[in-house]
Amino acid sequence: MRHYVENSKLEYGMNFACGGTGILNTFSNGPNISTQIDSLQKLVQQNVFTKHDLNSSLALFNAGGNDYATYTRRNGTLRDVAAFTSSLVNQLSSDVKRIEKLGVSKIAVALLMPMGCLPELSVMTSYQTCISAPNIVSKNHNQMLVQSLAKLNHELGKSIITSLDLYASFLSTLDSMQKRRKEHVRMMNPLEPCVKIVDEEEEARKYIMCKKPELSFFWDNVHPSQNGWHEVYQHLKSSLQLIVQQN
Repeated sequence: MRHYVENSKLEYGMNFACGGTGILNTFSNGPNISTQIDSLQKLVQQNVFTKHDLNSSLALFNAGGNDYATYTRRNGTLRDVAAFTSSLVNQLSSDVKRIEKLGVSKIAVALLMPMGCLPELSVMTSYQTCISAPNIVSKNHNQMLVQSLAKLNHELGKSIITSLDLYASFLSTLDSMQKRRKEHVRMMNPLEPCVKIVDEEEEARKYIMCKKPELSFFWDNVHPSQNGWHEVYQHLKSSLQLIVQQN
């Protein structure tokens, strides 16, 4: 896409993410994170971005959910997932190290959201509560990732890698929206998706959409809405500001 935009706009950064992809290969045909980093490396070699650009930039990693979705689809369950979590965190740590070696001076790594709160799972409780088992998987992933990032910072001798706690931010947002809903009963249940499938036929799926999408937290069964991400951002804003301000 960079060939279709003005070079002046590249100074604001570039998004290498691709929908459906992950840290490892998923069922998507898109590039995994390692390949996305290859793309950045090529741009540096082509002098589209210079070492100076990278030194004054912030890299954001947000991945993992699609990897667990792929694991579940392949295995039918999240049982015996510990070894997979270990391999996933190890690969992500290697990817983060590559970004640092390219010269990026600030790296933010998002922790995994509470997967048990996704509507595709909370539907089992009629959207009343999150499912505990997938949330435990998220917690274990995050704990291992935080430890791995701390080890990387120690090896580097400086704290350039910071974690963004999506897990706590999601839970805090959902909790505050639930409390507001008790005061205003017409507010939408934040665990419920705005868009629902009402006809499962593959060739002609039919959907219904909630009356006020701007008040929803989840857009569909797995993705937060624009409002949902905005609410989460409010909880992350102070952390992001500290990362940007750090030397």
